[in-house]
Amino acid sequence: MAFIPLPRLPRYQQGAALVVTLILLLVATILALGATRFVTQETRMAAGITDRAIALQSAEEGLRHAESMIPQNPPTQAAPPEMNGNCNQTSCTDGLCFPPDPDCPPRWKAPSFTGWHNWLAQTDERLPVEGYVEYLGEFTNWLGCDQEIPPNPNCMSKRYRVVARAQRDGGATVILESLYQRP
Repeated sequence: MAFIPLPRLPRYQQGAALVVTLILLLVATILALGATRFVTQETRMAAGITDRAIALQSAEEGLRHAESMIPQNPPTQAAPPEMNGNCNQTSCTDGLCFPPDPDCPPRWKAPSFTGWHNWLAQTDERLPVEGYVEYLGEFTNWLGCDQEIPPNPNCMSKRYRVVARAQRDGGATVILESLYQRP
């Protein structure tokens, strides 16, 4: 039997496959980490949007609840004596407040305001909602109706400002305001 020599491998191919494979593995790992970061950011954004949507719907439900309360319990029309321009607008009872002082910031902006009233409790579908109702006074229902002779009994209506706030701990806070007119 004759001895057949094995062919020799060229020197330039020894170990190159390992280096190429490691480089491709590194590139794939970097792409996977980037995709993971992107998905995490998208998940946070979607959670924030959902959080705001739930807060908006809860605050809207609170507004409607407060508007339904107004005909049953209209707030008092006279300002309490302690207001007199000192911006102490904390005089509220069960979410029904005295008229606002026009020289003061809105109640919801005042850090000292403690008149928020719990209107709706938290359920699986909504956040807790709190708010207040302010009596704004009587206004004409159409231009010039207060100058008609004889006076029209449907001319004047009471107006109220309704403010509702829904907030999630560490999440979105939505404050809605509406003007409500009652004949």
